[in-house]
Amino acid sequence: MKPDAVKFGRIDVLVKPGQTSDKVRSIYLERSYVRQDTTVNERLYWKANSSFSITTEKKYKEKEPIIEQLIVIWNPSNY
Repeated sequence: MKPDAVKFGRIDVLVKPGQTSDKVRSIYLERSYVRQDTTVNERLYWKANSSFSITTEKKYKEKEPIIEQLIVIWNPSNY
């Protein structure tokens, strides 16, 4: 199955109310799918004006899971 065709299992959108319009503060997404003999779990997180991260966990048959994380920060003052 193509990862693009996988539906998300969880979507969280946090919004900060404003006087004239609301602003999205962060978005969190989760999805899982099976590719051949591997289960893949992905967690994606975006924080407004700050950063985003993608965490991928791959579980192979009877092996320890492999976890990869990509973090991109464009505003380090928020950390």
